[in-house]
Amino acid sequence: FILENKHLYTLNYRTTEQYLQSAPHTPSLPVESPGRVGEWLGFQIVKRYMKNHPHTSWEELMGMVDYQKFLKDSKYKP
Repeated sequence: FILENKHLYTLNYRTTEQYLQSAPHTPSLPVESPGRVGEWLGFQIVKRYMKNHPHTSWEELMGMVDYQKFLKDSKYKP
């Protein structure tokens, strides 16, 4: 759903905010979905990136600014 609706790359704060809310569920997703699904998804991407690049330090990770390259290099497939 996030990829189909191009929400992963949106700059619209209201769109991204809905995935970070701690509501009982994530708006626009099924009622069974948990809140804060954006945090979980982000963690999964970082976890996959670090698995593929184990020698990357946290300082290097936090200093990355080429987000497209980061997503590509993570090779995360939901």
